[in-house]
Amino acid sequence: MVGNIGPLRQVVTQGIQKGLQKGFQRGLQRGAQSSASRFKSIPSSAVQNQKQKFSSFQAQTAHTQHLPNRHITVQKQTNIESKTLFELPDQEDLASIPHIENHEQYVRSLYFVKNHITKNKQKEIDRKLNSHLIHETEAPKSREMMNTLFEGSWPPPSEASPHKEYSDIFSPDADPKMISEENKEFVHRSTQFQKSLQTVLKSGTNEQKLEALEDFVYNHHSKYGSGLNRFNSHEQTEVFNLFWNLGGYDHMVEMMEQSENTHFKLNPLNMEFYVKAQLKGDYFNPHNALAVADILSERDPQSSEAHAIKGLVYTHMKNAALQMGEMLAKGEYDPNIIKLYGKCFDNVTIDLKSSVEKNYINALINSMSHYEKAFTLSLDPRYGSRLLHRQLEAESWEEVAKETARMIQMASIRDGGMHSRNYAVVQALLESAYVTKDFEKALPQIENNLLQLCTTEAVTRNVMMSLEDLSKHCSHPRLESFYEILENHQQSIVENTFDARVTELASMEVQDERNTETIAWESVTYDFKGKVSNFVPGNFKFSGALPAHNINRHDQKFFSELLKVPLREISNEIPKEILDKYDTLDQIYDTNVILTVIDIILRDRFNTDKWDLERLDSEGHKKYDDLTAALIAAAGVGTLDPKARMEILDSRTNVSAQLAYGLGDCRQHAQVKQFFFDMWQKNQIDFLLSTADHAMRHGDTELLDDSLKEFYELSSYSLKIFNCEIHLPVEKEGYGPRFVDGHMVKNEENKFVKAEPHTLNLLFKYDNTGNINSIRLNDAFYQTTYPFQDKEIDFKGRDFRSQGVIAGNVDLLDPKTGKLESSPIRMISSKHAKRNVDQYDAGSKTNRIIGLPIQSYSAAEALKQRDKFEKFLEKLEKFWVSQH
Repeated sequence: MVGNIGPLRQVVTQGIQKGLQKGFQRGLQRGAQSSASRFKSIPSSAVQNQKQKFSSFQAQTAHTQHLPNRHITVQKQTNIESKTLFELPDQEDLASIPHIENHEQYVRSLYFVKNHITKNKQKEIDRKLNSHLIHETEAPKSREMMNTLFEGSWPPPSEASPHKEYSDIFSPDADPKMISEENKEFVHRSTQFQKSLQTVLKSGTNEQKLEALEDFVYNHHSKYGSGLNRFNSHEQTEVFNLFWNLGGYDHMVEMMEQSENTHFKLNPLNMEFYVKAQLKGDYFNPHNALAVADILSERDPQSSEAHAIKGLVYTHMKNAALQMGEMLAKGEYDPNIIKLYGKCFDNVTIDLKSSVEKNYINALINSMSHYEKAFTLSLDPRYGSRLLHRQLEAESWEEVAKETARMIQMASIRDGGMHSRNYAVVQALLESAYVTKDFEKALPQIENNLLQLCTTEAVTRNVMMSLEDLSKHCSHPRLESFYEILENHQQSIVENTFDARVTELASMEVQDERNTETIAWESVTYDFKGKVSNFVPGNFKFSGALPAHNINRHDQKFFSELLKVPLREISNEIPKEILDKYDTLDQIYDTNVILTVIDIILRDRFNTDKWDLERLDSEGHKKYDDLTAALIAAAGVGTLDPKARMEILDSRTNVSAQLAYGLGDCRQHAQVKQFFFDMWQKNQIDFLLSTADHAMRHGDTELLDDSLKEFYELSSYSLKIFNCEIHLPVEKEGYGPRFVDGHMVKNEENKFVKAEPHTLNLLFKYDNTGNINSIRLNDAFYQTTYPFQDKEIDFKGRDFRSQGVIAGNVDLLDPKTGKLESSPIRMISSKHAKRNVDQYDAGSKTNRIIGLPIQSYSAAEALKQRDKFEKFLEKLEKFWVSQH
């Protein structure tokens, strides 16, 4: 029984089976052609990495078993590799195989070579098999073990520890002075921890870094004790992620299984990476991986990540069956392949050829099914790309694969397309373009952009492995040549000769088809598309008290919920004509309307008009400055000295937290508005793509045309953040213009000066060639002091980095005449205006404010608790006054 293949396309069972069997046989044929690659000569690096992923279970090994104190090393040796097919291992040999509980997996593998040995060894084989009878499969045991490992509900109760798990900074009953003292220790501890990790990263090679990190984690002594469990969940998570980045997969498995921290173990992202680590290292166990994925699915039925994990597990199992089939087709005997195969499959049969083929087909079907579910739930181009690979492997699915590829292309466009700063998005677009051949003229540009995003060896290796896998099922004249360029590129990174300014695609006559204005403006603006974090490293990076803004899964969930909250519960300032027409934000389909409503919500939440924040000299703005300083003090920073602040290595603040606590100047207005709009646009586009998919499957050409038309229209808009300097011929007072009677005062020299730094949003409208058609100011903050709301600017043919662009006019008070005179406003790109995109913390669900982990909350909770936040701000204000 094939099962439910999913909603992208239903095909008949017979056709599927035929195509899968054909794919399996072709896979065996390709297996005789050097790792099934279409490339005539692929240097060993990428190929060996891929082969070792599935065949690294060396029987002759020196296995290191780390005990809790991390000092004792136990060496285990085995001589199984020296055994030939006719010298099968004895009981003593079996007892020395690491990681095989009760030796059942290896015993099971003996069945699969039984029909391929001489008759005179048959009785000996039967004796060995009978002495190691298999009474149960691995899967039920794995589920039981994983249930025990991850027992509990999320979020778990606060753990008892000598250090806090979460700050009480939002508690209306908390004393700011007491919180400040408690958080100082937290910040000091966090800073020392970050410095230790920085030291680890300076240790040399990856192997040396792993050794230094292991020593720091398990052997370092401090007043908090020694060993892994002296760290809180957030610190353990950072160590866990660093092990991943360094390739320490076995360390990750050991760490998860040794940790006593429930918060760390039940974090969905950590569970996901635990599974991935199990599929890479010596602890390979697909049954455990599937058990964890099942737990994740049960806790969140809409988790696309859980289905993607299952798709990955079944891909590994499919490859194990294919390797087993290749081995048998060659008439060879490889104990490593047999052991790997035995770890993947529980069914035992004398009909070896039939069982291997059946396991291959079932694994491939399951892999397709789960990747399709993951792609359907999220329309994430990464999952679509993996689905595409599996569909191409099932040869009767080639036409379905082309439809999938076109869905991937539209999902990639949603996330920024070829100019996304997320390499996975550009990679998915490139691979789908190789399959459909839809963007032949743009291929050099897509390849070039992907190359520029391959800034590390790990990323480059991942891209190469994916392209190698694609090459088995897709022939495109550019694929091989681009792979070779990537290989040279990877070598330059290893040898530290890589220069990001130099592209190796010059020989392919790559050039950006977009005009110079488009390229220039996109180089100094950014958005949050494609689920990419925009974490600004360091603290208070810009002038003033700007924390490092952070985007992660908590923010995605928060704003997704907010889009469905009744408008009447979000703000009392929304006009009646809006409320009469729309119940929730996700019912708004017009770009201009949603931007207007978001502005209303933000100005209400941030008290923009109530505190007169647009006036830098107003009492309300002074109140905001004091509260911001008080919040920094309460967060444990304890100083306003910029140099001292720079010693604090973590000031991450989630954009959802910014909106919740209601303190924000122009920068917070722009950041929250950006992610608010990006999530709204993503949800709207996802609906249109789902509609287009439905129309394709049912042959409804009219519905398909309408949905695609709306998709391209909505995708042509892009909101972006822009950091700039406002220049005017004004007198300065403090860090802004001087005001008299509510008007800025013109300077006597009528000379343009830097009036103030500013952060705002710009609404880009693109044409069908990818060039900017128009740019409109779309500022949630300045709407009266400066006319920055929904105003088109003339951006063409101007050097905005030095001369700036004219962003409207403003009346200035001439002190000599006492009259108002109109003056143009120049907006010049500031030195901070750059695409500062980092994947750091992108997947985490941790909610932070100025580096402090705080309890997560839903959008509805944040709205209901607004009074509590305001009471806490009142306490903060009194605390600040008492300190000064």
